[in-house]
Amino acid sequence: MQRTRISVSLMQGLSLAAVSCAPLMPSVRCFEVPKAVIDANSCSEKVSPISESELRRLLDALCIEWGFCIPPRASDEIARRATIRAEEFAKAVLEAEEMNPEYEQKWFRRITDRFIEEFEK
Repeated sequence: MQRTRISVSLMQGLSLAAVSCAPLMPSVRCFEVPKAVIDANSCSEKVSPISESELRRLLDALCIEWGFCIPPRASDEIARRATIRAEEFAKAVLEAEEMNPEYEQKWFRRITDRFIEEFEK
């Protein structure tokens, strides 16, 4: 695949390279950022650990209030995650219900918002 490089200036003199990601679609660009310029603290969201019991309580609430009663195995997998973001939680719940998060935007947003209300106060 032929890759066309262009340079884009960022704040504080940093730059990244945009390269063509698809040979048949040259207008599609992805960005490659050298690891050396990424500061993990400035690029990532702060994630507070959420206890297993707190996640289970929210999963129970989703079941009672909205009917998202996911199978026990999926519930265990979600609740035992060391860290989870709102969007990851919503995606996991919808997928456990055999729903496609990309098509279920209303539910994705509602579950994400509920997670944020519960844990990101």
